[in-house]
Amino acid sequence: MNACLLRGYVTRLKADDRPGQQPVRAYELDMPAPGGISGSPLFRQAPFEVVGVVYGEQDQHVPGRETPVIFSYAHHLSALRAARAAATGNLPLSEHLNRG
Repeated sequence: MNACLLRGYVTRLKADDRPGQQPVRAYELDMPAPGGISGSPLFRQAPFEVVGVVYGEQDQHVPGRETPVIFSYAHHLSALRAARAAATGNLPLSEHLNRG
């Protein structure tokens, strides 16, 4: 397989509000997220480091514009570090990974 590097900009840090769930910090990106890249890392260019994980996109209709603007979203790493489920022994993911 060959890696594909997509370039874009973070337009804002936002709360990803989902009905019935606690808001999660997320990055809004100025580019579409092609199908199949969910779970891909979001890198900061300098210093080069992973800062998030891509999870989806959304069309936003802008008044006066015929075609929608497409933004994609990436979970902030703080949300992933705090994620917990039965697979992590109900520990935050960061703590579960530190236990090895």
